[in-house]
Amino acid sequence: MKKTILIFLALIFISLFLGCSENVVSSSGEFRATRCAVDEWNGHSPKRIAFDEVGDAYVLDDFSTVYHYRRDPSRLCAFELARDGESFGAIHLSGFADEIEHYGNSLYYFDGISLRRAFDDSFDCSLANVYFDIDGGNIFTGSNMGLDMLKLTAEGCVSENKEFPGNLRIHALAASSGKVATVESVTGTGENPSRLVVYSTSSSIPYRHALSDIEESETYFCSATRLRFFNSGILLFDKECEKLGVFDREGYFINALNLRELGIRSPKDMAVFENEVYFLTETSMILTYRLDLADLLR
Repeated sequence: MKKTILIFLALIFISLFLGCSENVVSSSGEFRATRCAVDEWNGHSPKRIAFDEVGDAYVLDDFSTVYHYRRDPSRLCAFELARDGESFGAIHLSGFADEIEHYGNSLYYFDGISLRRAFDDSFDCSLANVYFDIDGGNIFTGSNMGLDMLKLTAEGCVSENKEFPGNLRIHALAASSGKVATVESVTGTGENPSRLVVYSTSSSIPYRHALSDIEESETYFCSATRLRFFNSGILLFDKECEKLGVFDREGYFINALNLRELGIRSPKDMAVFENEVYFLTETSMILTYRLDLADLLR
């Protein structure tokens, strides 16, 4: 079945060129890259990026410190370190943080054993799984053991005993508005992703879509580094092949973008705010890309 989808998508890179102003760094047809301005970076190597509900950025370095940046609404793409409060923009996490997510008014992180909440030592949620996302008061987790759903509580979490039929080993997951998207394979993260699945918390019937095992195919992905919902669909970031897959919210393939051809070098992580997509690079924090994906037939 052919499907016509109109998507307006902005991709934003964060690069540690301190104090630089926004400027277009590449342009090709409907694709345009604009470098954003970040006023200060005091951390070690950037590792993960997440956004809150108002578009503030949180960047985790490899020493388990998160730096909070406020968006400057008067500019196209600019961020300033949140210097107010005791933390002066730097949030020092306990243990070794691997992943971060912002949900509600809180910053959550996974330390390899438990899901923790910043500034709240009493909160603890033991997780057997590696990947997590939080949506609708629930914590969704995935690993080689499969997919699970927990109820988020004030003190931690409790099991919901929710079954997701036919799930395999999970490479990445994302949750939004009662939907849970996963990238899966038979044997786990040691092999290429073999399918994209969209589950519903209110239905037992998932949407399953095969990913290709032929390297020349648009739907071939070397890895599934990050999966994220945006307003109009789902994004799959492949770090190894430096590729971005675009799917609708039911998981039907729309397009695949070569990030290197767009000027994105050594992408490390991806986060989404509304229809803006942010990439963290190996050495930097910022570029802005706006994509107008119109009348794409699949």
